[in-house]
Amino acid sequence: MKKYAIIGIVMIVIVVLSFGFERDEKLVFNEKINLTFYEDLKTNQTDLIEFNNEKFGRDLDKSSINFKINDLIVRQENSRFTELSATGQGVLHLPEGNFDFNFEGMVYKVTLSNGKVILSGGLEGDIVNKAGEDKININLLYDYSTEKVYLGVTNGHHGELAALPFGNSKLSLDEINEINSLIAN
Repeated sequence: MKKYAIIGIVMIVIVVLSFGFERDEKLVFNEKINLTFYEDLKTNQTDLIEFNNEKFGRDLDKSSINFKINDLIVRQENSRFTELSATGQGVLHLPEGNFDFNFEGMVYKVTLSNGKVILSGGLEGDIVNKAGEDKININLLYDYSTEKVYLGVTNGHHGELAALPFGNSKLSLDEINEINSLIAN
């Protein structure tokens, strides 16, 4: 009898825990490099371009990214945002090769005053690029209403940072400031 009671309690705990961490939809993005932002980097951030060439090669204006968030798991909800842990993988498709990476991190789903629902956050992982093993960081801005995404990819550390912008979320500066304010407060 005790055996059945223990099995019953264990099953209840498993059910409660599995519902406690709600899984959200999977998200898949296939984006080309944002040429406007990339040209701005080439003009104003020559040190970034030097490290882009070293880590990823040249002619990066023909680049694209495949990016998949496999799991979004709710960690915290409040009146301003929902905090989610995210895991996934991606591939940078560059003229000099394809570079696979995995990532994880925290993202926030916020509802703006204009009604837009945005997924925003930072993800980090590991990548092997032309220069060897390195870290990759992805800044994500996804607008659920337009299904537009911006992925700001940086690779490396301060002093040897490479950067590539993909997609375009079409969010205004005011909307981005509101996102930051909702998450920070």
